[in-house]
Amino acid sequence: MRDCVFFVADKTMRDTFLGFLSRADRTTQLQCGDFDFDPNDDLFFAAGQNDSGLYIRANELLRPFQRTHRKVVVALDCDWDGSPGQGAILRRIGQQLQESGWEAGRFLVIAIDPELEAWIWQDSPVVERELRHAGPSRLRLSLAQRGLWPADQDKPQRPKEVFQQVQKENRVKKSSAVYQRIATAIRINACTDTEFQRLTAQLRAWFPAGAAT
Repeated sequence: MRDCVFFVADKTMRDTFLGFLSRADRTTQLQCGDFDFDPNDDLFFAAGQNDSGLYIRANELLRPFQRTHRKVVVALDCDWDGSPGQGAILRRIGQQLQESGWEAGRFLVIAIDPELEAWIWQDSPVVERELRHAGPSRLRLSLAQRGLWPADQDKPQRPKEVFQQVQKENRVKKSSAVYQRIATAIRINACTDTEFQRLTAQLRAWFPAGAAT
């Protein structure tokens, strides 16, 4: 049995998780023990399904992994057409997984509110480099002056829209590789998003630092 499978909504989320989980300093950054991770065996996305499909069919999509993995992390965004909201997403998928045979304690459902970009927005040179920001002031200040990043917030209120707007303005190609490169290089402990913190806390509980693998 493998340690954990990560099943996410789409390719962009898949490449973001790949960035976080493939880091050489993964255990140090996550503050957890080591666990087996091979993206070919342990990281998948709901091809052709996206957030809504994963919400509806999580039990079907995850059932095969009961025979191959001890733990599972399911992750999707909250902001999509017809979304019932974070609470309903967490409840429904959690219920589906239990009814299909995943025992409580073996799974974690993550519903990012509103979108994945909340995990990679930081006042960081890494983000500025990937978004090709070349202004005289920091990107955060520039966006704050335009009303796009409130001074009292850790990230823009509409993280996906602002991320894509800056990409367009700076002629950055829309690619999941941008997300992967950011996730590979930013400081993990600088991410204050509550769902990201739930993920890291669960990984620490499942794979304690110092425990034998």
